Amino acid sequence: MKDISKAGGERGAVDTDTTEIKECLNGSISDRIAVNDLILVRLKDDRSYYFGLNNNARMFEMKETELPAKGEDYVAIVFSGYASLLPEFRKAMPKVKMITFDTVRRFNPTVLGDYLEFDWKEFGDKYGYPKAAVFMPPCGARSRQHPIGKHYNERHQPVSDLAVKADQCVAKTMHDIELLLEVVPNFQYVVENPMYKKFTGLPSIQPFISRNQFAVLQYADYDPDKYTLKRTIFIHNLKFWIPKKIDLIRQLAVFQ
Repeated sequence: MKDISKAGGERGAVDTDTTEIKECLNGSISDRIAVNDLILVRLKDDRSYYFGLNNNARMFEMKETELPAKGEDYVAIVFSGYASLLPEFRKAMPKVKMITFDTVRRFNPTVLGDYLEFDWKEFGDKYGYPKAAVFMPPCGARSRQHPIGKHYNERHQPVSDLAVKADQCVAKTMHDIELLLEVVPNFQYVVENPMYKKFTGLPSIQPFISRNQFAVLQYADYDPDKYTLKRTIFIHNLKFWIPKKIDLIRQLAVFQ
């Protein structure tokens, strides 16, 4: 493997004493290649670990067997997590290849790593660019279950590391959308988040709000037994999607 992408992952020197890396290096390796500032360790179950050799290296993991071939059409699901939409996408588009991205291993993404370090140019040169993408930036810090001051102050400004990173993920998302619009003909995108001022007031989101380039819905209007009445905003450029109107009558009945 001569050309190794360095898309995604965490910056910093790698601690080679960790159990996970020791396991990779001692037991189930099928290949080990050094390229520039990275070591690629390919495991026998087709996972690939990229270990940094210096402080500028990035580390991430990709499921090589699930990645698209160059020129193959696919949809990117970024910050896939517990994404409520993902099963519905797979059901509606069973023949469409979907590549998932996340920072948490338990979500079992195709590409595992810190999305703030992800480079679509490097990834796209190797695997091609997505025809469409759904972004669901982390929103846990914005939850109204948190008291004011824990993650955001009364002016909706971030005051915790978690909140700062959440806002950075949104900014990175909108930056990447602009890049993908330039390189992918007719690129389509959706950015989903709870409709909180802490999200809609972000500088990277405000231009889309001012252009009325969004939709607001309640998942409960699609499946009241499964979802809550929390309103969700979708920043998007879809031409033919008509979301359901919010069911205000049912919503009022809940508060009676």
